[in-house]
Amino acid sequence: MFFENDSFSFDIIGVMHLNQENVNMFNSARSFNALSFRYHADTVLKTENQKCQIGDNYVSFVPAGLDYRRISKSEELIAVNFRMVGHTSGNIECFEAKNPQTVGRLFREISECWNKKEVGYQFRCAAILYEIFAECYRQKRED
Repeated sequence: MFFENDSFSFDIIGVMHLNQENVNMFNSARSFNALSFRYHADTVLKTENQKCQIGDNYVSFVPAGLDYRRISKSEELIAVNFRMVGHTSGNIECFEAKNPQTVGRLFREISECWNKKEVGYQFRCAAILYEIFAECYRQKRED
């Protein structure tokens, strides 16, 4: 499982902030992974074999190469798209953050850093993403 892995490398390809309503979108086997935090959501992520109900303060991981549908009445989220070496996963994984203030703050930081594109932003974004991974790993270990 992705959130139980503590050793892999990555390359961030984008960070985006979405605030949408009434979405019904099919995503075909993207070439990158997505890690997102939903500040507010009434969303379902569906694959052929899986269905994840996602609400406020949820973290989700969607692996590369997976066809899925996103159905949402409303959602505000920040997503980090990245390529990864050292881990493969075939399933969507999601959980409700136990400490959503910390996770939400880290996602805001990476979004701001990515959008400002100041000198060295790639390194700072990588550092923030490692913080996000560490926080998610810690929260999942507490389950």
